[in-house]
Amino acid sequence: MTPAFFKPDDLSKYKADPDKYKLNHRSITCRSTWHLQSYDVNDANQVHTYLVYLRNLPYEEQLYWQSFNEWPKSTISKRAIQTDFEGRFTTIPDAIIDLKQIVRDLDSNPPAWWQPRPVGIANLVHYPFSSSQAEWADAIMNLSQLLVEGFRVDDLKQRLTALGVTPEKDAKSLGLLFKIAEAKTDTDAGKALLAPFRELQDLRSKVKGHATQKTKKDLIDKALAEHGTLYRHFVNLAKGCHDSFEKIVVMLKP
Repeated sequence: MTPAFFKPDDLSKYKADPDKYKLNHRSITCRSTWHLQSYDVNDANQVHTYLVYLRNLPYEEQLYWQSFNEWPKSTISKRAIQTDFEGRFTTIPDAIIDLKQIVRDLDSNPPAWWQPRPVGIANLVHYPFSSSQAEWADAIMNLSQLLVEGFRVDDLKQRLTALGVTPEKDAKSLGLLFKIAEAKTDTDAGKALLAPFRELQDLRSKVKGHATQKTKKDLIDKALAEHGTLYRHFVNLAKGCHDSFEKIVVMLKP
């Protein structure tokens, strides 16, 4: 159980080819060829796993991991200590894991306002652990596809109409959700509820869209200035989306 530590870029290969690799939060599988039983990321943003699991990988895959090997900058994660050594469920919150569970629950018994997400979308949603701007942009796009694209516009319009508000003809899901929240509470509460989703969608449209390079650079600089790293920015954004999504689900219940 000796841990080994690696640069976070070593996970990029597995994220880039979801057809070949299944990257879970704590394990990696390659088309039933090999399986890395456990890994995690510590507070120094290093990937770590144990030699006993690396031993079971094909030799070429061991060499790949070795190329990212580095000295530890911190200990293994608190979550790994809890699950791997204390033998208990982790108490460390994880917004992405919780969001995926909410989506799974909605997909299994979808209400009228939810469009079940295509198989495999959730598997694409990961934290951007590396400093790669492209990986951060992909993470934002995938999270948006998982959440924002799941709302049915027609049903939201019907709900808004039932509240006595006439929806605009070209209204989108986030605008309709805001109007529903505003009608049930007030304008400020509606803005606060939808703020994380609006940030997510705005970032997606600009960093993955056709915005100018200056606009993209300004958004990246802003994220770095406020959070230090793109990873920490995404963690904060995902937490905000999780908190809002839970409240939206409650708001839309009959």
